[in-house]
Amino acid sequence: MQTMKLNNDAFSALHESEMKQIAHYSVGFVILQSTDNREDGLLGGSGTLVSIDGKEGVLTASHVVRTLQRQEIAGIILSSNREGAVHQVLFKTGDCCEFSFGPPPNPSNAGPDLSFLELPPSTTETLRAKKSFYNLTIRRDLILDESPPRHHGFWSVLGMAAEWTSDVPDPSGFGRVKAFHGKLIGPLDGMAWRSSGHFDYIDFEVLYDDGYGGPDDFGGYSGGGIWQFVIKSVEGVPKVAKRYLMGSAFYQSGKTERDGKAVRTVTCHGPESVYRMLIDGVQDGTTC
Repeated sequence: MQTMKLNNDAFSALHESEMKQIAHYSVGFVILQSTDNREDGLLGGSGTLVSIDGKEGVLTASHVVRTLQRQEIAGIILSSNREGAVHQVLFKTGDCCEFSFGPPPNPSNAGPDLSFLELPPSTTETLRAKKSFYNLTIRRDLILDESPPRHHGFWSVLGMAAEWTSDVPDPSGFGRVKAFHGKLIGPLDGMAWRSSGHFDYIDFEVLYDDGYGGPDDFGGYSGGGIWQFVIKSVEGVPKVAKRYLMGSAFYQSGKTERDGKAVRTVTCHGPESVYRMLIDGVQDGTTC
């Protein structure tokens, strides 16, 4: 597959276009709370809508699922390209099934920290009307045996950040509306691949320099998807030829300083963890 260098303007346009494409698969979770006798919602993590052998649910981090399970009812945020799109999608956490690895006893980049949360049929029916489920099973052999070289194209992470949450006016005038915002962050820099046991991991660096446009804190990105975009030239114009879901984020380090700039590392599960370990686990066992 052909690769090509992009200037900043060309990359920004391509990145924005891809955000619209993969937003069809991206979701966030809402933890419901009552504050001053009013219902409030807090960001509970991010995820990617996926299917495994016909089971439909969310690829996310195991510690995100554990937080959800402490609630009787949780909400799903539907990433949308329409500004101001109001919705309320709730589900009973007790009606979900799950298959998980981890999380570690304490927050750690050691892992594993990976889950497939199978949603109730009534919830997936609602989601299918507006969203899409990324079929992991049919892509398994391709990703494990024929995936593109790591240096082809660029890599990005998609999720939501708690610091971008805000209260907005309710169009009906009767309730409370929370606005949750996410962003496709890329190209990822300082990427490193490693394995531990049967799981693989991807680390990338976040450099808080003048050109940085992501969140200060990546906590809300837990469970968010890691994507590889392969580029080709079409009559001299860069286009994304293929886009691959390659993993799920689950841990952020503390900030350190390098050359006068703050920097941190974000750790993610890679394709071996998702397409081999997780799929095998769901197929060999049960998600309940």
